[in-house]
Amino acid sequence: MRLWRILPYIYTVKRSSLAFLVLLTTCATMGTAARLDPQEIAQSLQTTPWEPLFPEISLMILELSSYPLRVFLVKIDNPHNKNWHITLPDSNDSWLRARTVRDFAQEFGLDLAINASYYQKRIQDDFVRPLGLWVVDSQVIGAPHAKFSAFGQGQDGRLYIVDPGSDYGHLRWAVGGGVRLLKNSIVTTSETNIHPRTALGLSADGNTLILAVIDGRQDHSRGISLVDLAHLFLTLGMTDALNLDGGGSSTLVVRRSSGEIEVLNSPWDHRLYGGERRVASHLGLKVSAGR
Repeated sequence: MRLWRILPYIYTVKRSSLAFLVLLTTCATMGTAARLDPQEIAQSLQTTPWEPLFPEISLMILELSSYPLRVFLVKIDNPHNKNWHITLPDSNDSWLRARTVRDFAQEFGLDLAINASYYQKRIQDDFVRPLGLWVVDSQVIGAPHAKFSAFGQGQDGRLYIVDPGSDYGHLRWAVGGGVRLLKNSIVTTSETNIHPRTALGLSADGNTLILAVIDGRQDHSRGISLVDLAHLFLTLGMTDALNLDGGGSSTLVVRRSSGEIEVLNSPWDHRLYGGERRVASHLGLKVSAGR
């Protein structure tokens, strides 16, 4: 059907020029894309410096103008020794009020935070529930997902990516994730659709964790496929990686020396609606008790 024939129907249903614009933009950016050039990625990684944020934590903003693409990478050395925080339940059940990543960091006095699990929204009262494994203080709040992996810290202090069907009784805390991107340096996804993304990768010895937040559906950054994201983690030296909730949820915040919590990336919801998306699940850390 020709575009001019369906325009009246789109206008009638949506009754909003903004909704129509969103529809066209989303359709233009959610399709598949050619694989990113690995040599270009490797060269950009070699020429882009890591900027120190906190002790043992540094930031790289990777940009490809030809694609275009903007990737925020946070490298955390010795992540098992860090003071991690995740979203806590509001009550005895798993439903809670959504909050932005910035609000989560502010509430717990954190220095760095990202969004984490996918989530379900309850229509009648706007409450939300993280999907997948959710462990707080060794207590299981949410059951593991049948197809998605999870990320957490064991009683031994090590960080783990836990796959469906695997034992999780040893975890002190955990957040649900999405599909595995890497397992023992093997790419475990074939997804080629491009979107804004949030993900994390672990080195083989567990001594390096990299958080990645990728802008998407915008002029400066189209987004990235899961296959390319997996290969990016490989190039960074990670052997295991996990995708988290993406799209308009993808957000990275950092506390500056002034004490202000800054959103570093350009979330899709912020571009459209002027504010961050309120989500159900977060992951963050506090550098020191004095900050």
